[in-house]
Amino acid sequence: MHHQQQNEHVSLSTLSIESGVGAMENSNEALEQRLHEVVRKREQLQQAEVELRAEFMARSEVHCIQNRFEEQTKQHAEIVASLQVVSISVHMHCPLSCEGRIPLNL
Repeated sequence: MHHQQQNEHVSLSTLSIESGVGAMENSNEALEQRLHEVVRKREQLQQAEVELRAEFMARSEVHCIQNRFEEQTKQHAEIVASLQVVSISVHMHCPLSCEGRIPLNL
């Protein structure tokens, strides 16, 4: 009887240890799965960061290009207006050019 109780105790102890090991393995698997999820999420966030930085830089560049274009357009408009004033002044002071005798190539 004593021998049977010892075998039952050993069996229960073994079962208890195996259950504990199984639980640890399940726990480790759960932690490993969670770690993989966190790594995947981090990679997604890093990709989102890269895309947002690229968009920010592109928008900044477009803004600079727009500002330069507007400045050049303003300068060209001022030059055209200045040339028109010169052209009118030349036509007023040189009647021959108005009659077509002296060609003006401005």
